[in-house]
Amino acid sequence: MYKISLILGFICFNCIVSNFLFAQNPGGVEKPIIWKQNIVSDYRESISAETFNFNKYLKIAENGKELNLPIGNLNKISLFIVFNSENKENLASIHSGNKEIVITDSTVNSRNKYAYTNTDIKPKILTYVENIKKSNKLDTNGVFRINRKKLDVNQTFQGGVAEIIVYDKLLNKNQINKIESYLSIKYGISLPLTSDYYNSFGDIIWNPLHHVGFEHHLTSIGKDKNSNLNQPQSRNAYSDFDLTIGLNQITSNNDENRSNILNNSYLFWADNNGSTIYNSREANSEILSIDRIWQMEHKGNLGLGGGIEFKVKLKDSLPNPINNTLWLVYSNTKLVNGSSVNKGANMLKLKLDDNNSYTGILNEKFNTCDFYFTFIWSPKINMELYPDAENCSKRLTNAMLEIRDINEDISIDLNGKEIVQNQRNLDGKMSILLENIPYFHNTLRIIVNHKDTLYKFFDIDRSTCRKLQVLQEIDLAISPNPIRAGNYFDVFVYGLKDGPVNLNIYSEQMKFIRSISSHSSNGVISIKEKINIAGVYILEINQDKVSKSGKIIVLN
Repeated sequence: MYKISLILGFICFNCIVSNFLFAQNPGGVEKPIIWKQNIVSDYRESISAETFNFNKYLKIAENGKELNLPIGNLNKISLFIVFNSENKENLASIHSGNKEIVITDSTVNSRNKYAYTNTDIKPKILTYVENIKKSNKLDTNGVFRINRKKLDVNQTFQGGVAEIIVYDKLLNKNQINKIESYLSIKYGISLPLTSDYYNSFGDIIWNPLHHVGFEHHLTSIGKDKNSNLNQPQSRNAYSDFDLTIGLNQITSNNDENRSNILNNSYLFWADNNGSTIYNSREANSEILSIDRIWQMEHKGNLGLGGGIEFKVKLKDSLPNPINNTLWLVYSNTKLVNGSSVNKGANMLKLKLDDNNSYTGILNEKFNTCDFYFTFIWSPKINMELYPDAENCSKRLTNAMLEIRDINEDISIDLNGKEIVQNQRNLDGKMSILLENIPYFHNTLRIIVNHKDTLYKFFDIDRSTCRKLQVLQEIDLAISPNPIRAGNYFDVFVYGLKDGPVNLNIYSEQMKFIRSISSHSSNGVISIKEKINIAGVYILEINQDKVSKSGKIIVLN
């Protein structure tokens, strides 16, 4: 008598598992002798808190219990297993007389050695098709046995098993492709880059030749009743960018997700494998972007609902988490690396949730949701300040504040004085006149929904005023600059009228330090001065309505 022993761990079931519910077959390939899915339903205390792409799996540990799966008389075998491994122990040992096939977490040793990528504890799909010699075929008492390898607990297999499929025949290439496509979509495990994806009818639903440049980390949600596939949310197990996309919602596992995808419908996304490091593409820009761009495409009629939910968990520590957030940038035309240049693209603001992830729902019609997308790190509220060049005085000026992408109540303080209280515009835009703004350093404090406080710091220089265009004709030279603390520097001013001139020195925070009186002759003044404490200072020249300023950097 010959036996097949699948040595994984410890779990015990008393079950017969030829699952043919409503003529469903994995990938539409008929008559598996074993199709064990949703294994966790048979032994609840071994359910893992984690999932393979939101599908629960059986956690194998050291309990010495076993699972017997009747398999019968075999001389050919086609085997598919979705599992992960936390050690290097054998996943399975298949015996046929004095012949033995040993499966580890990275190789299969039979007549020929077959190696596959070792992915540590990431889930993987093992496909194994073998012709067993008739003289060594397995008798009718053959079983898969999942149990401990040895009595020593440290020698047991430890990992997880989500699905087992066995046929007593050699499947052809088309049948294998259909089953692997089904498992890939369900468990978020991409097939090789050149692989076509098939539904249970054998139709190609993703052809990489139609998506050149966007073949990496292919992921999908979809439904195929013939395969008992219902995957309403997905994330790729091998991507270095933690992105989940779901129809209408994203839940902790598929059992809790009530989104209804119509049959034979899919939503695919794949990327260009660009860098996921956030960088500024333009000098002094507040926008950080990545080179990773995705292409999204739908097949079939996905159904009705609230939209497509995006969920991103960032791995990098990014600057200014108070003022900034993550934005989804999307367009029907190709995006360019460094998406700050994609001026015509649409944007969706993602919000930080309680699980430290950024989420948002894109309310697009599911049957027109073919587009490109990427992500940027940018201010939560887009603001532009436009100084008033006509209405400014010697010490104060005005400006127009334009705010976009704001759909919540906001209040605004300018330098500690409230100028807007709990306003909201339905179109997400505001134009606010800021009056009597002092030159140089100013602070806008914006309160969103009575709780989220943002800040914008800005300088306004007198040179923006047309009334004082004469200021542009005045030349101010400070030398040397930078200067060491306690050393003298020279100040030269050209273009003044002959007469008294007042010079004021301020700290960088516009705190008055001291005043200096001088007198210009032939439009020029020249003085020597020193500052004893290191820092950045503002030197302001005043003569009647004429004013000019410059910075002095004092080093230790």
